[in-house]
Amino acid sequence: MPFTTLKPNGIDLSQDFAFTGTVTGDNAGDWVKINTTQNYSSGTANLDISPFTTDYITYKMIGSVRAESGGVDLRMRYLDGGTALTDSYYAYHADRHQITTSGVTTHAINHSGFHTDHILLANNLTANNNHGNVQFEFLCFDPMKVVNTYFHMHGFIRSRRDDSVLKGGTFTGHFNGNTSDTYEGIRFYMSSGNIEDYTITTYGLVK
Repeated sequence: MPFTTLKPNGIDLSQDFAFTGTVTGDNAGDWVKINTTQNYSSGTANLDISPFTTDYITYKMIGSVRAESGGVDLRMRYLDGGTALTDSYYAYHADRHQITTSGVTTHAINHSGFHTDHILLANNLTANNNHGNVQFEFLCFDPMKVVNTYFHMHGFIRSRRDDSVLKGGTFTGHFNGNTSDTYEGIRFYMSSGNIEDYTITTYGLVK
């Protein structure tokens, strides 16, 4: 039997009921899920995700991307009005902690770039396999420039290289272009070939 109010002595768990209200207040949570974009069935040349609005200043993006072919790089560009920006104003840096199949470890700079036309996220990826290619967690700061003049992001990346080396490390990147531009999204793409499959979830931090 459904009911709409709590009984004086609590809820009778032997009854069937459904909650149709909205949780509000301090315990509602600071991170709000905006969307999840995923595809497990076909290749994608350009993966465009546009979750950014002026509703939030800080965003978190958690994802997994797998390459269709081996020896390729996962790259990224910002979207402005649905168009991927190709001007050479990107800058990025990533370090790596890696281990080979023989157990040898290395700690070094993975890759970096300044005044390039894209951001390099992971390089020399292995072909489509059960290990996957790239997993990441990014914090994205003010892409719509509510407060700041530039859009910055940083986070962590894990990837599997084409020679089976496992890598993981920190990442930072930004676009030093027109200060009046706003970026409603990000384009992920491979240096060659398609993205085989992906799942990416975006959250917004309550102001």
